Amino acid sequence: ACGRLFEVADGFVLQVHSVERPATAEAPFTLCDPASANRAVNRAARYGRPFRVALPTYGYFFAFDATGAWLGLSAEGPMPNWPEASRIREVIADATALAGLVAGWQTNRPRWMTGAIWYRLPVDSDELNWTWSTLQRVMTGEVPRAVVKAEARTDPTGLARIMVRNEGDADAQG
Repeated sequence: ACGRLFEVADGFVLQVHSVERPATAEAPFTLCDPASANRAVNRAARYGRPFRVALPTYGYFFAFDATGAWLGLSAEGPMPNWPEASRIREVIADATALAGLVAGWQTNRPRWMTGAIWYRLPVDSDELNWTWSTLQRVMTGEVPRAVVKAEARTDPTGLARIMVRNEGDADAQG
């Protein structure tokens, strides 16, 4: 449907990520399916115009009520006032899957694809976004790795202090 527009454009950005409401609270969902993204990129290349591909780095919370009915979604910012019994699910762009997509394009990029752009760039205050180290690794087509280490120290009173830190370049789940 965009073919005529592409014919007169100098170039375009192809966004291959989106959010679709899950059918149920248990249904799997993703922000960017690599197979679908590859198909869209290959179709876009047929138009013979330079384009970049927009890829996600962020996430959302999805909420369902106690019966499984859809309540809504939330991104950065204050959480909505969902009922106490709500089921909250989180989806964040899959760094491993997107690194694979980028690596594939590094070896087999369609002729008219000029690169990728990232939505959103990391900001320290974001909680539902990758860190810079994760983004930098994915941009090279390499899978970032979390290296989580825990250390326990006991003081003379018997109080144990446990420190957990991520020494890797991937975001780690708590």
